[in-house]
Formats: sequence, structure tokens, C-alpha cells
Amino acid sequence: MRVYGALMWSLGKVAKTPEVLRVYIGSFWDKPLDPDHDCYKIFKGDAAGLIGELKALPRQAAMRKISEFVKRVRLVRIHAQIMSDLKREMPKFFGKSKKQQKIIEELHEKFRKTARSAGISEGDLPPLEEFKATLNSENISKYPTFTAKQRKKVDEALQTEIPKLVERLNEYNRAAYKEEQDTMIRAESYNPFDEDESASLLDRIHHTGNANSGKNAWVVSLVEKTEADNIFYAQVLTNGKLTGKAAKKAFSTTGLEADFLRKIWTLVDFDKSNALDADQFAVALHLAHLVKKGEELPAELPPQMIPPSRRD
Repeated sequence: MRVYGALMWSLGKVAKTPEVLRVYIGSFWDKPLDPDHDCYKIFKGDAAGLIGELKALPRQAAMRKISEFVKRVRLVRIHAQIMSDLKREMPKFFGKSKKQQKIIEELHEKFRKTARSAGISEGDLPPLEEFKATLNSENISKYPTFTAKQRKKVDEALQTEIPKLVERLNEYNRAAYKEEQDTMIRAESYNPFDEDESASLLDRIHHTGNANSGKNAWVVSLVEKTEADNIFYAQVLTNGKLTGKAAKKAFSTTGLEADFLRKIWTLVDFDKSNALDADQFAVALHLAHLVKKGEELPAELPPQMIPPSRRD
């Protein structure tokens, strides 16, 4: 955890992004990994996680393009507003050069004034010195005015049209994800702890059980999630999920009997996809820990056990 923290802290100085970067670590040794090494599972798990993200790149590409487009539109809006405000201070006939030089000298205050009047965060303003250097070779008077009508259209795009586009993209991604999950229902997609593996696949898919979604805090702690992720990503995953024989291997780390594991699988496979993602597997290990403490398994998952990523 210290290594991950140190890497994220160091990368945070280089990558100027609001979100925390996902860090992957691995071995650059030119020999096969030693299975007995302390970092073996971490290296294997991070490799699987990185591959999973790379596979998801095509689906995420459109969303990244929209994000970049939004950044550009916001940047255009800010620059247009600044130049429009500066132009309003320019004289119409005489003394333009002298007035422009004074504006450049007082540009910091001009920036703050525009930010206050246009509702722009000061952190979104362009670099002051670079802007000054550019203005020295420009004629402010020749720039067009950013009208209220134009500003309204830009704001409408940012606040209405782009969110609609994002929602359409999300609908497409959900449909694509569902189709992907449907393709996973094959011979290996079953509850691996069923005694009768020859039972009808259709019966297993429609096995009864329901998971309530809620707004309660997730009961899985950070320590439990980290432990589960290390085990999960060390397995052979199918489309980024745990199925069949790989699931048996992963669940064998709990040391529980097959009867308990069968019940746990049924509980955490609440979407009846016959495959578990990393969050569902973390809930499974949490349930396994409860069983080891002598507690009984619930008839269905309570709201606080539903992963936040799977709540409505």
C-alpha cells in the first residue's frame, strides 16, 4: 500500500488531472516471475487489471473524446469572454496602443474581474504570463465581441446538448455490456459449486434470489477490497470477470466447504450473469469471513452489501 501511495503521489505532480490515477506495478526482470515471491500475486493481478483496462479502451474512447471536447469548449468560452471584456475597454479612435499596454500591465486584475462577472473559476483562467506575451503581438480592437446570444448557445451546449450526448453514449455502452455478458453464458458459466454440473444451464441462469440496492455505506473495508483484488486479478479472467474453474480456484483461498461457497456464489451473483466482477468477489470474501466467524449467511444481500458500482 505504501508503494502504491508513493507512486500515486509522485504521478500526481506530473499528470494534472482531478481524478486519482490508477497505478499498476510489475517486474522488469528478464526472467519468469517466482511464484514464491511476496509480490508475485500483486504483479500478476496488476498485469490482469492493466490488460482489462486496455481491452476496455475502445468502449471508453468516445467518452474520452467528449471529455476533451468539453475542455476545448470551456477553454474557447473563457478566451472569448476575456477578449470581449478587454475589447470593451479599448478606445474607438485614438490612444489604442497606450491603452492596450496598460491593459496588459493590469491583466491580472482584468482576469479576476472577468472571472467574477462571468462565473468562471480562477483556476480555469489561462496562464497569465503566456497570455501577456501573446497580447503583445495582437491588436485587441480587432477581436470580435462575444455576444450574449453566442454565450447562451455555448452554455446550452455545455449544460444541455453534451449531457444528452453522454446519456446516449451510456445507453449504447450499457447495451454493449449486456450483449457482452450474454455471450459469456456458455458451458463454463455456471455456479461452480453446484453438485450437479450437468443440470440445465437455463435453470441455473434463472436461479431465484434478489439483491436489494440501497444508499447504505458499503460494508467491505478497504483492507478487504485490497485483499480481494489481489486474489481476483491473479486469476484467469473471462472478459474481466471470474467464471467456472477460475472461480473455484479463487474461492479455495477461503477454506470453506462447497456448500457454503455455493450459497455465497448465489448471493453475490445477484445479476445472474454466472460471472463475478471484482466488487462482487470482494463481497463474496466478506461473506466468507462472516461464516468463519460463526455468523449465518443472509437469505439475500442486504443493501449495505451491494457494491456502490451496482446500485441503482
